[in-house]
Amino acid sequence: MKKALLKRRTRYEFSPETPSLEEISQLLWAAQGITSPSGLRTAPSAGALYGLHLYVLTGGAPSLSCGVYLFDTQVHDLIKVFGEDRREAVASSFFQTWAANGALMIVVCGFEGQISQKYGNRGKRYLLLETGHAVQNLLLQATGLGLNTGLIGAFREEELASCLSLREGEEPLYVVSIGYPPKVVPGQEEHENQSH
Repeated sequence: MKKALLKRRTRYEFSPETPSLEEISQLLWAAQGITSPSGLRTAPSAGALYGLHLYVLTGGAPSLSCGVYLFDTQVHDLIKVFGEDRREAVASSFFQTWAANGALMIVVCGFEGQISQKYGNRGKRYLLLETGHAVQNLLLQATGLGLNTGLIGAFREEELASCLSLREGEEPLYVVSIGYPPKVVPGQEEHENQSH
C-alpha cells in the first residue's frame, strides 16, 4: 500500500494498449466491490445507502468490445448501455481532449436522492464524500496495476449526462481516464504533473 501511495500521480499520457478484462474487473471491485454477505462495499457510504454508479467507456479491445457499460455491483458484471465509443464526446464536455486517449474512461455518477431520503440536505455532502472514497480506491488500485490515471472534476453536467443518457436524478460526479503509460523513448524525460 505504501508503494501505491508514493507512486500515485495524475498523468495525462497513455499508450493505446487496453487493460485486460481481469484488470478492469479489479479496478471496478476496488471502487465499488461487495466485501461482505450483508452487501457492504470497499468504499464507505453514509448509512450504507450506496448512491454511486460506475460507467465504463472503451474504444474496444479483445477483452471488451467498444461501448459504454454500467457496472452492476450486485453480480459484479458489466451491462452494455451503448455499442459505440463515446470517450471523445465525453471529453468534449470538459474541453480536455487528452482524456479521450485513455483506453478506458470511468465516469462516477450518483443519485443524491438515494442518500437525502435519510439524511436530508446533508445527502449531497455524503454523496461527494462517498465519491472521494471510491475514486481514491480506484486510483490506488490502478497505480498498483501500473496504470496511468487522469482526473476530471470540472465538466458541463447536462452535456455529460446527455451523452451517457443518465437516468432521472442521476448526476455525473467525477471522470477518470485510465490507460497504460506510453512507451518511454530512450533519453526522453517522464512528464509528471506535480500539482496533484
